[in-house]
Amino acid sequence: MSTTTEKKIALVTGANRGIGYETVKLLASSHPEMHVLLCARSPSLGDEAVETLSSQGLSNVEALNLDITSDEFITAAYNYIKSAFGHLDVLIHNAGSIGDAALSEAGANFRSIAKAEFDTNFFSAGQITETFLPLLEASPWGPRIVFVSNTLSSLTYASDSSSPFYMSRLPLYRSAKTTLNMLMLYYAAVGREKSKLVEKDREWKVNATCPGYVATRMNGWRGPGKVEWGAVNVVRLAVLDRDGETGTFSSKEGPLPW
Repeated sequence: MSTTTEKKIALVTGANRGIGYETVKLLASSHPEMHVLLCARSPSLGDEAVETLSSQGLSNVEALNLDITSDEFITAAYNYIKSAFGHLDVLIHNAGSIGDAALSEAGANFRSIAKAEFDTNFFSAGQITETFLPLLEASPWGPRIVFVSNTLSSLTYASDSSSPFYMSRLPLYRSAKTTLNMLMLYYAAVGREKSKLVEKDREWKVNATCPGYVATRMNGWRGPGKVEWGAVNVVRLAVLDRDGETGTFSSKEGPLPW
């Protein structure tokens, strides 16, 4: 693909199904001027997802092979985007996993399970953001970074015995997402400093969101909400205008407590 600077370029991790897929679909359909990179660990599943979207009239989506836990894949993705487009305007950290069930197995190794959980839900988002910083800085419109977190990460809810989230049995997942929120706040602060050096229309916006308890494979389809609802606030944050918020944690219903 030839270098393209006229279109906004968006990248969504873990996007061949679930909330990531719905995010790509909503972003591509509501913003046809945007070229959306649908990232998947499996090339075949990524291609299949793009073909499905193409059959629905969405020609502005491209599959990108990206294993977020591999620095080699992250570097390859960076090199491709730099060569093909020269910039990245929207970065959505959607990929995630829940591995807490392994803690209940006899002789479970907490350290190894926790490392795997944090690798997917925290380390990878940090590595991708750091690697892609030059592409984000090159955005002609000002970058938007969205970290897909979860209400379960809230320390306010976790410390409130009257909260429905008080007794959730997902200590690793919750801890990883809480840490992800802190990472978001760090990059929001970085973005504010970088925004001082550019014109108003190129200011950075960095936020976290909870997609809500929607039915996905990761929760065994138990979520009562429709999966497409999970993309609503993700996309809103991905296309914020110059007066939009930064350094916030919210759902489609509004602000969430830290």
